[in-house]
Amino acid sequence: MSDLGDAFTTYLSGGANKSKRSRPIGPVSGTVLDVTATTARVTLDGFSPDFFFGPMPFTRSDQPPQPGDQCLVIFTGSESNPAWLIGWQVKS
Repeated sequence: MSDLGDAFTTYLSGGANKSKRSRPIGPVSGTVLDVTATTARVTLDGFSPDFFFGPMPFTRSDQPPQPGDQCLVIFTGSESNPAWLIGWQVKS
């Protein structure tokens, strides 16, 4: 690339270098299956109910999730903590 115009054209045509950093995916809705002091397992809407995700950490709260709660999960792409339970509420 010889100048900024070339760089901009390359970017717009999809030829720009892609970031190697992982990007969050989600949030995805689901249902809490079970909970420990710091992690939870969930099923996700659109997947077989026999397929679960976790254990995954959940965000801090005065009231931790309970089995049966509706929840939101975000996938960070990180190898150490690939999914986080970021929100939940009692299923109505």
